[in-house]
Amino acid sequence: RSRFISEVHNHDGGKQDISDASTNMDLLEQEAEDMAKYAEGVRCARRVDDSQDLLLAFAWVLPEEHRQFSLYPFVVHIDGTNSTNKESRPLVTVTGRDALGHQFTTLRTFLPNNQAWVFKWLFQTVFPTLFGLDAIARIVVFITDGDSQETSQLDNAIDELFPQAIRVRCIWHVVDRGMATNFPNCQVRKRSRDADLRLERQKYEKAEQQVRLFL
Repeated sequence: RSRFISEVHNHDGGKQDISDASTNMDLLEQEAEDMAKYAEGVRCARRVDDSQDLLLAFAWVLPEEHRQFSLYPFVVHIDGTNSTNKESRPLVTVTGRDALGHQFTTLRTFLPNNQAWVFKWLFQTVFPTLFGLDAIARIVVFITDGDSQETSQLDNAIDELFPQAIRVRCIWHVVDRGMATNFPNCQVRKRSRDADLRLERQKYEKAEQQVRLFL
């Protein structure tokens, strides 16, 4: 069992301790080993003594974003981006949709990596701590990319914390990855002398047109 200590800071900079913000995570043996290995590597690289606390990940929500989520918690889109900072930490952004269909940012979090134990912390600790059990129980659909570690941990969390929710794939990721797999030569110029590559380009453009009509 591995312990994360969570703290919540208000918008004035003061710290507000929440009794249920410290969560014991029931990590599987491999997940616990992965976390311990990562923490040991960071301590060694940063020369952090074992007596000191080590920050592995952090997440934040702005007051207005929290208010919007409490009003419109029904649709949650989760998207991870790599290589956005000098430490190469994945940045996960959680967004929602209001009654007019406008997208708003709900939560941001810098993760140490994309391993299973990290996403377990995100879904089973961050969401209930920052938004509350009542609010997250009203989520209807999660829209995600195809990361297997992310989706498997979300599926586990849905059974426990999000009773009304289902998970679906983001259409952009489906199309983008599908195009990369099925049309690897999509960048070939139309006037290529290679007839096979030119035909591949024509196939891609036809498929792209169909996708744009669908969206």
